[in-house]
Amino acid sequence: PTTDSWSLKASMPDGTWGGVTGVFGGKLYVLTSLQQEDSYVDFVPLSLLRYDPGTNQWTQLASSPPQVRRPMGGFLGGKFYVTGAPRPRFGGIGVTLAAKLYVIGGQQVDPDGGVRSVRTTSVYDPATDHWSELAPIPANRLGASGSRIIRGGRARIAVVGGTRPGNNLDFTP
Repeated sequence: PTTDSWSLKASMPDGTWGGVTGVFGGKLYVLTSLQQEDSYVDFVPLSLLRYDPGTNQWTQLASSPPQVRRPMGGFLGGKFYVTGAPRPRFGGIGVTLAAKLYVIGGQQVDPDGGVRSVRTTSVYDPATDHWSELAPIPANRLGASGSRIIRGGRARIAVVGGTRPGNNLDFTP
């Protein structure tokens, strides 16, 4: 940011698809499938990678137990929480805010095998080991991302990307 420029860093060790990322201790963690994009609902072991910007190196860590592809998650209290939410869903937005994990939107598989978008906002509180539901996101956001931001002195969740028109959304569940 100080030079307003981009620079190329070390490439990930393998091609990946459908992962979730988190930052802890100044390092980037990526939990992702190293398999082809052949199904949304297969439960597959995901590979955990860690990138250290200080050394510009990737490290392969232990694989996860089988998970749904395109999970959601984030770091809370030094732990990397990864989930498909209380009802299996995938491809949504995972953001941590105020020591809770917010899982927003995504897709679910219907009993007949069809895939549908959902606007659900689920919140996990690790202190109580409990999920709760909050106001749904105002519109479906496929292919979106989210992050905790500070706006007007208050922590909020910003959702960016996804379908147009109006594909940026400042959302407080």
